[in-house]
Amino acid sequence: MGDEIDKIKNLSPEERIKKLKEIQEKSKKDLNEAEKLIKQSVQEMQITQETKNIPIPENREVDIEKLFVPETIDEVIQKEKPEVSEEQLKQQADYSILTQELRRQSTENVVSRVEDLYNQVRQTGSVTREQLNEAYAAQTVARERQNEIGKGTYAGTIGERVADQLSAAMGIANWIKNMYKTK
Repeated sequence: MGDEIDKIKNLSPEERIKKLKEIQEKSKKDLNEAEKLIKQSVQEMQITQETKNIPIPENREVDIEKLFVPETIDEVIQKEKPEVSEEQLKQQADYSILTQELRRQSTENVVSRVEDLYNQVRQTGSVTREQLNEAYAAQTVARERQNEIGKGTYAGTIGERVADQLSAAMGIANWIKNMYKTK
């Protein structure tokens, strides 16, 4: 590189600038390629490190007859049956009741209930399971009504006003859900 610079010093200023810019461009390309190779190498090292600790399954004999033993329908149902607690069933029922109740109310009332929830949560600093269920139900109803707006159920400025209210209600419901997750 030193010999090349000495040769460049002997050139005219225009040619010198041109040659130096060429060298600069070549250096940038070399640097970019080096950075790409570094990133690729780091990724390869990470993959190697992660896969190093994965256990290799051991070989074992398989009894083919056991694979084809017929199960009764009751056995299959019992294996596939999800585990649901009484508490989860109660929460689902509460959610369904709340959702049905909110569907019968006007958009203004739904928004008002969500705002009341917001104020309660802000005052206490925590979210109860009931408040969370109500936030989910309100969000479901708001989403359904936004879909109705998209279909043209509400016209003109009324539709815009309702859409704004529903967006606010969904934002508040999301905030409440996030507050519950952080507790």
